[in-house]
Amino acid sequence: MDRKGIYLAAIISVFMLLGSICLGQENQIINGEFDAGIEPWQRSPGDGYTINVVQDAGLSGTNALKIDVLDATAQESIMISQGSFALDLGAKCHIGFTAKADADRQIGVLLEQDGSWAYAWHEWIDLTILPKTFAFEFVHDRRNTENIVLYFILKHSWFPLLNEDENIDVYIDNVYVVQEPPADPNLAHYPWPPDGAMHEDTWSTLAWSPGRFAVSHDVYFGSNFDDVNDGNEDTFRGNILATYDIVGFGTYADMSGLEPGTTYYWRVDEVNDLHPDSPWKGDVWSLTIAPETAYDPVPTSGAESVDRNVSLSWKAGLYAKSHTVYFGDNFDDVNCATGEFPQQSTTYSPGPLEFDKTYYWRVDEYDGHTTNKGEIWSFTTVSTALVHHGNRSVGGI
Repeated sequence: MDRKGIYLAAIISVFMLLGSICLGQENQIINGEFDAGIEPWQRSPGDGYTINVVQDAGLSGTNALKIDVLDATAQESIMISQGSFALDLGAKCHIGFTAKADADRQIGVLLEQDGSWAYAWHEWIDLTILPKTFAFEFVHDRRNTENIVLYFILKHSWFPLLNEDENIDVYIDNVYVVQEPPADPNLAHYPWPPDGAMHEDTWSTLAWSPGRFAVSHDVYFGSNFDDVNDGNEDTFRGNILATYDIVGFGTYADMSGLEPGTTYYWRVDEVNDLHPDSPWKGDVWSLTIAPETAYDPVPTSGAESVDRNVSLSWKAGLYAKSHTVYFGDNFDDVNCATGEFPQQSTTYSPGPLEFDKTYYWRVDEYDGHTTNKGEIWSFTTVSTALVHHGNRSVGGI
């Protein structure tokens, strides 16, 4: 390495030490404040834009990164990235940054896994001329990996973004990616499926990272929190050496599958007969088996002031192959309706609706054998009074 490279590496190392703690934990992003210049941030190849460190952008500290878009139409991709760093299966992760743009536009932010454009996490974000700090939390629900890359995307052929072909500059600062360590390293931690997950099958592999002194593991599993927390006998699955257990699968202890729509609780106690503090009682985690009916409607049931041109969506019921939508302004008509044609999409656009009116809708799920009737959801459209008020406030009418 030449003298310039050694000097640059030394600067980066210093700022890694000074800026490595974020939210009380280690920030895996190097030079997230851009106080050491641009390295090790990379830009996608091509013309039409440059990246520079600028001062006094009004974001965080003295320096910020400016993505200077000179000709947005010159390239299919305008991106910056940094990697590789590691995420553990089941880890709770935090990602954040401060940003603004010279005019309204969108920016895509994603964590790519293993160089395959498989996302560990992603978000499309609206930027304005006002600086804003963005903070997100997610649970890494894929396998352990040491090859995560963070991308900021202004333009890409795969990801349509608002005003991506406009020459609108973007400023970024204070970037961090943090993985929470377990609160107590002696306990089982990083559960998979992640705590609180919705699981789309009637069996599951339960996995975890072991406590530091664990030799074996006492596993508890059941549909009642108190029974699992108290270690009641019918929830005890046994003491095992592996750091995984399979539930709801016929070749193991459970001869029948897990019940759709049911929340299950599980706990792992760490055992080491030669250690005076053993066993270490674990936290109680949960997973919910997806229901056979449609769920998580958008808009949520009971929502008010919904746009008249709303597009309805929902999450498919367990094993659903097709969906039949019933829609109207009378509860009984929707509840008793039959005979509509099924569709493959989990969205439905009823067309322009009336102002200030309550509508009801239902989605029946067909799994190849049974039609599972959905519950009745409702929403109320925006009132003319609100629309007129909005026009006066914006247009001065």
